[in-house]
Amino acid sequence: MTLNQKVKAKLKTMGVTYNDFCTAIGMSRTGVDKMLDNHSIKSDVLEKMCNFLNVPTTFFVNIIEINKQNETKNDENITSKLLEIIEELRNDKKFLQEELKSKKDDLDFFKRIVSQKLGLTDKELAKLRTNEQGFSVVCGERVCDGGGGNSYCIGLEVR
Repeated sequence: MTLNQKVKAKLKTMGVTYNDFCTAIGMSRTGVDKMLDNHSIKSDVLEKMCNFLNVPTTFFVNIIEINKQNETKNDENITSKLLEIIEELRNDKKFLQEELKSKKDDLDFFKRIVSQKLGLTDKELAKLRTNEQGFSVVCGERVCDGGGGNSYCIGLEVR
């Protein structure tokens, strides 16, 4: 129960309207709402409120403490959820790093097989390229490259 709700419940048991209460303590309805919602009650206003409602100051203090405890619990819940998300992201990162290493290993293995089948030297093997889509391009059929040398043309896809 919020402080505002607690005051309104007390007023109801007394048979007094909220507007009458606000007038009695010398504040507007909006001002009282904001003050109660923000738990920002000046001591002179607190005294007027307690006198009007015929309650001790602990009437207000207890609910403020409970709300502070709830806020602390909410903060703890948020922190806990954030820590869970961070842990999930760390696990995802680790998984993706392992996947990337596996794909790189597969690609290196594939390059070695292709170089063996095509009889490529280490220097020619080093010229194999991998672009951002995961395609490794190597030449496999001897064709004239126009510069007097030979090149091999074959496309290989690795996913």
